[in-house]
Amino acid sequence: MDIHSIARSVAVGAILSSFLAVPAQAEDDNARTARALADSARYFYEEGKLDQALELYVKAYDLDPDPLLRLNIARIHDKKGNLKRAWAEYDALLASPLDEPVKDKVRGWLESLLDRYPGRLVLKVDPPDAIVEIDGVVAKLPPGKALELKRGSHQVAVRRDGYQPQESRIEVPAGGEVPLQVSLKVRPGTLVLDCTQKGTLVRMDGNIVGTVPLAGPISVEPGRHVLEMHADGFVPWTKTIQVLSGQDLRLPVTMEAVKPEPPLPPPPVVAARPAETPPKGPEAPRPATGKSVKLPTAQPVPGIGGRTSPVAVRSVPAVSAPSPWPWVTLGIGAAALVTGGVLTWATSSERSKVEKASQYTDGTIKMTRSEALEHQSNADTYETASIAMYAVGGAAAVAGLVWGIVDVARPREAARAGRPGATPDLAARLGAFPVEGGAVVTLDIR
Repeated sequence: MDIHSIARSVAVGAILSSFLAVPAQAEDDNARTARALADSARYFYEEGKLDQALELYVKAYDLDPDPLLRLNIARIHDKKGNLKRAWAEYDALLASPLDEPVKDKVRGWLESLLDRYPGRLVLKVDPPDAIVEIDGVVAKLPPGKALELKRGSHQVAVRRDGYQPQESRIEVPAGGEVPLQVSLKVRPGTLVLDCTQKGTLVRMDGNIVGTVPLAGPISVEPGRHVLEMHADGFVPWTKTIQVLSGQDLRLPVTMEAVKPEPPLPPPPVVAARPAETPPKGPEAPRPATGKSVKLPTAQPVPGIGGRTSPVAVRSVPAVSAPSPWPWVTLGIGAAALVTGGVLTWATSSERSKVEKASQYTDGTIKMTRSEALEHQSNADTYETASIAMYAVGGAAAVAGLVWGIVDVARPREAARAGRPGATPDLAARLGAFPVEGGAVVTLDIR
């Protein structure tokens, strides 16, 4: 049944309705007018003037809301390409009291419309230059626009060199919109370590990977990495590697055994000398500590056949290291000299406060007598203290310097004299007493 036969049925219905009772006269008038409009619409439709035909069918339906008139409206919208409006009209017809054969026709037209009514795929891809395939065909994405697809299921594949491909299955509704965002992940590289030393611990960027032999290649993200390998009895092995995306890297590793430490050299051999009969209880030279050390009496060494050897052995004290106290004394002296300099500056500052004070027109200074006396007293105090600091600091610095020189040179002199352990006494006396205009410092080293 086409739309024109349906229109003729509408016209026949209108003629038959003319025999109805008088109370339905107004409705009959609308039906007759609607029939006349439908006839005119049919003429325009056959002439291919779809807009004029649609306008007349709409007016006829407004006068007589017959489902068959609405079916003509839906078919014209469908033919004009107004798919969304035609879809709405078909849905309304399926909900109306039409005969089932007519509804079957409407369902067929609606399915055909939905197949022709594309959906929209809004696809965002990262990186943007990745290749997109839809149902196995490379698709060109219009910049800033959606991609139209036929309704139904579609397979979307995105790929790019150096990245892991990704596939997605989407369901596109007719006239609908499907958003899809795909972010490709960088394809990792692989690392194979050729190492025969079993049990070697492998670390990558500080993280434990495993021990040799490894289960398989190591998956490595592109970039720089620090590879470390450790094994008992072997020198730790470290290397910085650069892995590219998708790169298969093979790295030979040879672990170097730890070299044993060389044996210590034998002790030096001291030539023996004839034994001497030492006096009982000899007193050895006093070491740097100031204490006396008693040397043991030399004992004869047994010889061959029970005879006494003419060689005797006697222990000799070790050479003492230089003392740090001379340099401590030198540091104290330097600190005292610096303190004296600071006090000298303070003396000058206090006196300048009086000498450079503002004056009145009559020549008197703008400062009270008590303030001037206080500044002068402070200057005298600082001056006395600075003199004392210079005296003590200078004496301590000289004493420490001389003491240090003697302390360093003394073991050498003793060694040259054949007494490597000898440490003669050293005494230093420091004296300081004030005199008019300063102080006198004395230093006595013996």
